[in-house]
Amino acid sequence: MKLKLLLSTSLLFAGAYLVKAQATYGTWAGQSNATPFEYTIAAGTLGATYASETTAKSSISTGATNNYLSAPNSGSAKVFAAASAGAGFTIDASKLTFAASSLGGSPNKFALYGVGNTSAVTSLFFKLSFNNTTTNANTSLRTVVNIGFGKTATGNVFENDAQMWNDALPGVFGGFRFQIGGVPNGGVRFDRSAVNSASPYGYTSADAPVSPNNSNTIFSKIDEMDIEIYCNNSSLPRNYSRGAINYTLPARTYNVFVKGILLETQITTGVTISNLPASTEIAANEKIDAIFIAGHNLQAGSSGNISISNIKFGWIPQGVLPVELSTFTGKKVNNGAQLNWSTASEKDNAYFEVLRASEDGVFKTIDKVNGKGTTSETSNYQFVDQNPLNGNNYYKLKQVDRNGDSKEYGLVSVSFDLATSKLAASVNADHHLLLTYQAAENANGEVTIVDLNGKKLIAQKVSLTKGLNQAKLDVSALPKGLYVVKLGAKGNNSTTKFIK
Repeated sequence: MKLKLLLSTSLLFAGAYLVKAQATYGTWAGQSNATPFEYTIAAGTLGATYASETTAKSSISTGATNNYLSAPNSGSAKVFAAASAGAGFTIDASKLTFAASSLGGSPNKFALYGVGNTSAVTSLFFKLSFNNTTTNANTSLRTVVNIGFGKTATGNVFENDAQMWNDALPGVFGGFRFQIGGVPNGGVRFDRSAVNSASPYGYTSADAPVSPNNSNTIFSKIDEMDIEIYCNNSSLPRNYSRGAINYTLPARTYNVFVKGILLETQITTGVTISNLPASTEIAANEKIDAIFIAGHNLQAGSSGNISISNIKFGWIPQGVLPVELSTFTGKKVNNGAQLNWSTASEKDNAYFEVLRASEDGVFKTIDKVNGKGTTSETSNYQFVDQNPLNGNNYYKLKQVDRNGDSKEYGLVSVSFDLATSKLAASVNADHHLLLTYQAAENANGEVTIVDLNGKKLIAQKVSLTKGLNQAKLDVSALPKGLYVVKLGAKGNNSTTKFIK
């Protein structure tokens, strides 16, 4: 399923006002500072205005180079003015204001990308206003403002002048758009979703019913909106706290808050979600270090106007991210249970304990597998339980850090039906009889070999443990032929034949 989510269900900006609240910055579990990166809009060396001209142009500020915008302390800030866009950019009181480009052209666009030290678990915060945008009175398409976020790469959507329409855009983790409409003081919010669109990256409205937190949520296009985006591109669920409320964000999903409201989108009739799935345009565990905002007028007579300010990033530092368990599977292999797991990254991983339980649900450690310490590379592990229990075997992993901290992963289940074939026998090339036996409990027993007339030829005492037992008897003195082997333990007898 390919989902880029550019917010795709209706969100009408009717005239109702929501109570203006102080901006909230949620904090990830394991994060000491909610917003370690801040970018304050300020003019660089080109003055406060960056006008549109007959040809497209752009200005990038980075490091010690301050062009139209002041350079951020990490990464790059860039503006793109489309050819004959009708208007450009202005800076006033730490706020960047720009017009949506004219009908038929590329978008006017602001991008902030390559922010250092971010990780796969990153949050983005900013203030956004549409400044009472004037739109054509027609009720169809008017002005579109697209917001995308993900990982920058040379020449991708965060560095070029591309708009986020219906094509795949490498590097994008997610996004949404506000479609400002002709209805007085109105507009619509859309997700970009393969669920509701014929195109993997298309936009559709899901016609969700109006409620306080679905995609038809009412906003004013006059007010300044606080936008919060919480992205989890890791392979595990992540927790963050926002005020007094804790949230768990599943792997490869993101949450969007607008003016304190957690947005939902409808994926099918009557079914809405707030944990929005990431697209397939960025690999799992890649960091989120970029955002862009682009404006485009879709009808003559519309003059979209956008302001952005107070941009902040937060993240769990990469070195704080614990072991990333990507997969954990189990399967039956011969007389054993084979467990396979992989990690996307590891931090101070000492070892894994393999835990097993039967139907009683009591887990016990059956072995230990050494970890890889610290690595950002994928690591693959395998363990075979040679003595599984009859019935369902339940397995968990306990990952232990070098400092003793631990976390459990699982479950996986592997089932064995050993009751109908407790004893198996075969002779190898060295003339040894190999026996396997599934014991229900610890017990002492005896192995006896007889010929077809019932004459006892060999007898040997054995000690059995609960689970799968293996034994080897020297039968080199026996002549070639067919024999019967018997195993008796606590009144339970098992018999099978073998050929030497």
